[in-house]
Amino acid sequence: MPSMTKTWNLETKTEHLTHLAHSVKTEAQTALLVAPLADVLTTAEAALADKKRLRLAQLDALCKLNALDRKLDVQAAALSTGARQAERINPALRVLGSLFPDGVAAVTKYSGRGVETQLQLLKGVLTSTDGMPEAAVLAPTIAELRATVTAAEAALAELQAIDDQVEANDRHCDDVAERVYNAYYATKGELTKIFLNNRRFIATFFLN
Repeated sequence: MPSMTKTWNLETKTEHLTHLAHSVKTEAQTALLVAPLADVLTTAEAALADKKRLRLAQLDALCKLNALDRKLDVQAAALSTGARQAERINPALRVLGSLFPDGVAAVTKYSGRGVETQLQLLKGVLTSTDGMPEAAVLAPTIAELRATVTAAEAALAELQAIDDQVEANDRHCDDVAERVYNAYYATKGELTKIFLNNRRFIATFFLN
C-alpha cells in the first residue's frame, strides 16, 4: 500500500495529495472526499508560491548586495592606493597606517552576509578620515566610498528583511506539510472504509 513519509518536503507531499484529490474525483463513491483535500491543497499551493517568490527576492537582494560589495572592495582599494601615493609625495603623512593598520585586505575579505562586518570596519575608516586633515587629498574617493557604504547598508537591511520572511515561510510550510500529511492519511482511512480494506483496489488511488 502506498504511503506518505513525514520527512518529505512540502512540494513532494503536495504532489501526492494533488494526485489523490484527482483520483477520488473520478469515482462517484469517493467524490465527497475532494472538498476537504481542495482546501488543504489551496493552502499548500499558496505557501509554495510564497516560498518561490521569496526565494527569488532573496537571490535578487543578495546579488545586489554582492554587486555593492565588489564596488566597496574597489573603492577601499582605491582609498588605500591613494593614501600610499599621498605618502610618497609627502612622507610626513601617516594616512595609510591610520586608515588600514592591518592592510586593506583585512577589511575587504568579507562577502555575502558577512559584508555587515566589512561595513562596520569601513564606517570606522570613514570616521577616522573625518578628523584627519591629511586625508583631505582623498576627499573624492572618500565621498564615493561613503555613498557606497550607505547603499550597501540599505541593501543589507533589505536582504535581512527578506531572510526573516523566508524563515517565517519555512515555518509556515512545515505547518502546512503537517496538514497535507494528515489529510492524506485521513483520506486513506476513508477509502479503507468505502472499499472494505481492499488494499490492492485502494492502492490504485495513490501516486506510487
